[in-house]
Amino acid sequence: THAAPTTTITTTTTTTTTTQSRVKKDGLFCYKCGMTETLWVCLSCGVVGCGRYSHGHAKEHYHESGHAYSLELVSLRIWEYVTGEFVQRGDLLSCPSMRRTGRSSPLTTPSGPPPSFPFRNSESTASIVEKPNDGPFKHGVIPGDMGDYYGVYSDAAKSPKKATMIGEEYEALLQSALEDQAQHYEGEISRLHATLTAEEVDMEEMTQEERMEIAALKSDISSLRVETENLAVQLLKAHDQEAGYRSTYQHLLREQAVAKGLLEKIQTEAAGEHERGTSQVEELEQQISDLTANLRMRQQIAQDNELNNAQIFGTAEASTKSSSKRGGKKSRRSRK
Repeated sequence: THAAPTTTITTTTTTTTTTQSRVKKDGLFCYKCGMTETLWVCLSCGVVGCGRYSHGHAKEHYHESGHAYSLELVSLRIWEYVTGEFVQRGDLLSCPSMRRTGRSSPLTTPSGPPPSFPFRNSESTASIVEKPNDGPFKHGVIPGDMGDYYGVYSDAAKSPKKATMIGEEYEALLQSALEDQAQHYEGEISRLHATLTAEEVDMEEMTQEERMEIAALKSDISSLRVETENLAVQLLKAHDQEAGYRSTYQHLLREQAVAKGLLEKIQTEAAGEHERGTSQVEELEQQISDLTANLRMRQQIAQDNELNNAQIFGTAEASTKSSSKRGGKKSRRSRK
């Protein structure tokens, strides 16, 4: 049994409905999915996550960080992932303080809302419950899963002494864990403060040349930023021009396709006309050739007829002359 801490603070017990409304009012939500119900808080680092019956992000935090203790905001009970059970026992539910507030009913079903659990002497726990936005889990970062509602708590009345001893043991365990975490984060704060101080000292020890160089680099960065903005504006204009050129190009392509179709049609018609003209020329040439041959033949026939006529006429004259000569000779003979 651990000794009770010297400095204690009694937290005000509230109903489940009041606790839920306070959680919504303070704006707590799961670090990963943003859920505002079934929230659990890691007692080591203050991370807020949803329970395993939602998305189980609180348990993910345990697997990633190894922080084994988690506080359920609705019931204010502590779950230990190593043993897989709540660290407080059913004895606490029968303590006089709970009977005075009318919360002696045990949790009997995993699905029902567990009863609120009052912390009697935990200053750290009180600050976490009463002012959740002031702690490190204000914005809900990293994962954590919060356990099941299983296990049946005993209804049997326990002695006030035993309940007090169990409460003191639990308070001591919780106080020890919180002190360890406080020391850890205080060490982290000291380390970061020392690092920041060293950086400030380094800044003070910079020479004038280094300061001038830093100023020049800042000026260059500003100039490059302005140039980048100008280039971005030019790029937008170029994109707009490209869009216009692309539209014109598409229009010209369509006109070219239409012109190509017309040209092909004209070429086809011209080829047909050429073929028809060639055929007609060939027919005319053939007719001319036939007419020429016919004309020549007629001329030849005409010439042959003239020759025949000339020959016939010449033969007749010769016969007439021969007859007249023979007649003259006969007359002369007769005269003699």
